[in-house]
Amino acid sequence: MMAMMLAQTEPWHGDLVRWTVQGAMIVIVASMFLCIYRLLRGPHLADRALAVDTLAIELIGLVILLSIHLRTVWYVDGVLVLSLLGFAGTVAMAHYIARPHLASPGHPRDSEPPTGA
Repeated sequence: MMAMMLAQTEPWHGDLVRWTVQGAMIVIVASMFLCIYRLLRGPHLADRALAVDTLAIELIGLVILLSIHLRTVWYVDGVLVLSLLGFAGTVAMAHYIARPHLASPGHPRDSEPPTGA
């Protein structure tokens, strides 16, 4: 009888992992809302770019935690795709921010004549 009860109960660390994963998911979702606020209200384009990059990283973390919570490895491929898309998006935003057409009027770079043949 005692052996049957022990076989049916989950070890104490199972509850600890479940609570920790659920708590981390709540924290990440709250952080995602803060990043969305920064994305919408960011005073500068760099703030918005940083918010999008942070959202991509938080989404990756959320999918990993979901995979732990569901006890499956099926989401690992999705995490890899999300990380590649996040990196490509960050590089694209960095190139856009660095473009010279975004310079303010009167900037020394704007007054130089174009060079080249």
